[in-house]
Amino acid sequence: DDFDCAIRHGVGGWPGLSQTLLFRETLLPIARPGAPPLSPASVPIRARSRFRDWHRWWRAAGQAGAPPERGIVVENRGQAMDAVLAGAGVAMMDAAYAAPHLADGSLRALGPTVTLPEGYYLVAPADGARNARSIGLLRDWLAEQAASLVQCGMAPVSTPVLS
Repeated sequence: DDFDCAIRHGVGGWPGLSQTLLFRETLLPIARPGAPPLSPASVPIRARSRFRDWHRWWRAAGQAGAPPERGIVVENRGQAMDAVLAGAGVAMMDAAYAAPHLADGSLRALGPTVTLPEGYYLVAPADGARNARSIGLLRDWLAEQAASLVQCGMAPVSTPVLS
């Protein structure tokens, strides 16, 4: 493909690309204040595009039994966030996406944050980009922005705890 650079989601190691990890993805169960503790009886809100998230978090967090199965299925995380803010159940969300709602008290965490092996990377052709100077400036700026998210606890760069 003909491109100068891109943000790519995954575990890295893409042949032919230079890669800068910006931050790792996380999972965190969230609900409105007053929601009951997380259990297999909870009403999960699942994003169709992220259907495995509940199982991945449940196993990595050491929860007993199996995660809740029945619940609400929406198309994407934005709709899942809207549903959880409306009090429809418990959503599994990236901690960075949930952070503003956790900070203002409109949502609360129902379990620990789990760091995934996947992350967000700035990638560029390894054989030299046409706009190397501009891409370098963008990379430095993105790394600075990602570092500020890490410093305030909104995004981890740490070693993943789940494979």
